[in-house]
Amino acid sequence: MNPNKPTASKTASVTENLVPNMFKDMFSNFKIPGLNLEQIAEHTRANFESLMKANQVAASGLNEIGKRQTEIFRQTLDQAMEIIKHGFEEMSHEQRLAKQTELTKLAFEKAMLNAKELAELATKSGKDTADIIQQRIKTSLEEIQKSAGGK
Repeated sequence: MNPNKPTASKTASVTENLVPNMFKDMFSNFKIPGLNLEQIAEHTRANFESLMKANQVAASGLNEIGKRQTEIFRQTLDQAMEIIKHGFEEMSHEQRLAKQTELTKLAFEKAMLNAKELAELATKSGKDTADIIQQRIKTSLEEIQKSAGGK
């Protein structure tokens, strides 16, 4: 294992330790009356964490889609090899043509189902990512309203 390669635990460590301190340190030297810089730093940190989480969810979704595409490809190759191996032994021309037509129809139907499944995976991944960002925007607006003295 490459010790310089980023891992999920290293990324989490950066997010949990370095990022909050970076924002606190950055804003601690500034003093502006009526402006809570520590609150701004916390708000910025929370935005950054939400963005990191959204990126992780998006990457996970892409990984899941890639794995499923690989499975589909392997299944298709296995089926094709089985057809080649046993599909047309001792058949008349008419039987072969009928068999080819049937197999083509089945392959098309399977391809359509696979495409639908992959589209649903992509949609779910996109929705999950958007939900994280949408929730952070909602929370941010509530924080801004609260800090401005609203309800």
